[in-house]
Amino acid sequence: MTAPPCPAPGKSRYATREAATSAARAQVAAGRILRPYQCPCGWWHLTKDDVEPAGPPAAETIAEITALDNDAFADLVRRDRRGIAHPHESEALRHPAVVRRWEEELTVLLVDLEAQFVQRAGDQSERTREWRGRAIWVRAELVKRRQEARALRKAANRERPRAVLPPGAGERELRRLAGETAVERLKAAHGPEFARYVAEECERLGVEPPASVRKYLPEQTAEARL
Repeated sequence: MTAPPCPAPGKSRYATREAATSAARAQVAAGRILRPYQCPCGWWHLTKDDVEPAGPPAAETIAEITALDNDAFADLVRRDRRGIAHPHESEALRHPAVVRRWEEELTVLLVDLEAQFVQRAGDQSERTREWRGRAIWVRAELVKRRQEARALRKAANRERPRAVLPPGAGERELRRLAGETAVERLKAAHGPEFARYVAEECERLGVEPPASVRKYLPEQTAEARL
């Protein structure tokens, strides 16, 4: 398979992420903060990054990402695949509250890409051959990330504590426990949406939403960033 031409031929090239990361660290002493990303040509380059280093994503970042509409979330997944997403955003995609949606979006992108392969199957033009070379590389990256997402989701499911069943619990009690667990999973995966619905119902009844809900509301996350 022939790799597509490098869109940044003037940049230094590194064979692995580790080599690029080592080169980036060497620039810190000179006051330059860089981060590695993999180019469509297959090599690793360095790019400027004026933000703080990656680390565990803040609750606000996770809340913002879970609240993204489908188009904005798909754009984030594409930027992560290209290695140009903010490090905190990339970490948030891998959070248990987001990883299932990440996996689903990767599947959507793969299905769309496969459909394009079918549509262009008989096209042997130079333009399509160049597209096919890039698309094969993109498909491999999407597959690799979907495998990562599935592994993370399975690990999160294994680590989730099992419900403690009351002795002699009947079907009604088991259904109640299943419902409570489902609500907690829904809140974890879609905190902002769940909070908005609760806040709307509380407003109808003239009561203040609980603190566990208010932290997900847009005005609260905005205050937290000030």
